[in-house]
Amino acid sequence: MARRRWAAGAVAAVLTVALGLAATPVGALGADPGYSWNAEDIAWQSAQGGKVLVHRLYSPALGVHHYTADYYEMESLTDAGWTHEGIAFYASASGTPVYRLYNPQTQRHLWTLNEEERDYLVRSAGWNDEQVGWHIDETTQPAMPMYRVYNPDTLEHLWTASPVEYKRLTGRTASATLEQRRVQAQQAVVDARETVGAADRQAAAVQRKVDGLEAELNGLRYSNDLKGYLESVGATTALKAFTDPGFNPDVQYTHLGAWDDATNLDNVIRALELIQECNRLRALTGVRALKVSDTLMAETASSTNWSHRTGTIAHRWVSGWVPNAQNAAWGYANPYDGWYWEEKNNYETGNGGQVGHYFAIAELNDFGPYWVTGLGWVPDGKVAFQDFYWDDMISSNYDSLDRTIPVEQYLDEVRAFKARNEQAGAIQAQLDQARRELADAQAAQRKANDERNAVLTWQAKLEKGENVGF
Repeated sequence: MARRRWAAGAVAAVLTVALGLAATPVGALGADPGYSWNAEDIAWQSAQGGKVLVHRLYSPALGVHHYTADYYEMESLTDAGWTHEGIAFYASASGTPVYRLYNPQTQRHLWTLNEEERDYLVRSAGWNDEQVGWHIDETTQPAMPMYRVYNPDTLEHLWTASPVEYKRLTGRTASATLEQRRVQAQQAVVDARETVGAADRQAAAVQRKVDGLEAELNGLRYSNDLKGYLESVGATTALKAFTDPGFNPDVQYTHLGAWDDATNLDNVIRALELIQECNRLRALTGVRALKVSDTLMAETASSTNWSHRTGTIAHRWVSGWVPNAQNAAWGYANPYDGWYWEEKNNYETGNGGQVGHYFAIAELNDFGPYWVTGLGWVPDGKVAFQDFYWDDMISSNYDSLDRTIPVEQYLDEVRAFKARNEQAGAIQAQLDQARRELADAQAAQRKANDERNAVLTWQAKLEKGENVGF
């Protein structure tokens, strides 16, 4: 302690008092080892067996440690965001006082049993005297060192009974007798094993987090478009419209997921909403609601894309999937404005205009009965194709229409699929961060195991009578 002005000659380098060893692996928590800490030798020597708990806390906001024997102060600080690092040591109910001082300029505390140091700091250096922090028993043996170190970067003092933490912070071997070191080693082994256990639990917890995120992301392995949705529900027949150019020569006109493509999920959702509109119109004439087919959703998407990309105004369907009826429209924001309302007016007024699309929807004049539908929609050019089928089998080649389900269920599923897929980017970012955390946790595991092995080696040497420091 000769580095301090008041310590020259007046303050002994080693002060012997009685205090207990750390009851929890506080040394494993310590200050940031990236700082350069100066060793200030032994603040006092502590006997085992004290009954007063001295808590050690850390403030992430201030970057400092605090020590207190006052349980209510400890609770108040933890409520205010301080981290409770455990029991630093055990003090005594009576004995030699350890004085507590506070510097309002640096917002740092200091504890010392040296009255000269206390008096100098209060009288000449602007420190406040906060009376006695705790007491220590100077008579009980064996006395164990309590090391004091100083960080000139943060102006913080730190007290530790752990020679492991002392060396980690200062790079120096802590001084002690053989008997003291044997006691220290016993506690260091306990601390090291607890640190290894904590590192193992942390690594296992982060590994579970990584596994969970990987599983969640794997569940979103499908592309964010109609093809991906059909893959997710196992619609194998429908997928041929997008994957088999030998079966469907129009595959080239589908640009999966593009904004102006019928496979874009926003356009699929709009198409399903239009089918809901169709069912509302059919209900006006007492006709059953149409169900939606996976295969017909794929077929009409392909036909819509063909018409949009080629600029062709004509009917179209996938070879072999001939619909029982098909409506097509260009330029209508809502195709039923033309298919239904305009042609209904044509039919009712007998003006000679088109009526076939209206008949298909309302099942008039020998159209129908229809049970299943699909609809494709592209907003660019407002192109829409809708197929109508009598049942769930394509009669021309007996391909199954895959699932046929109510449009409300289909719409809910597509919306949920889209929402899950849109989470993929956020989940990937979380996974990347979790993998970095796992690498850090595994590095901490290795470090904890190395330190435990070093402590065990040190203890073995001490048991052989070698008075070596850690």
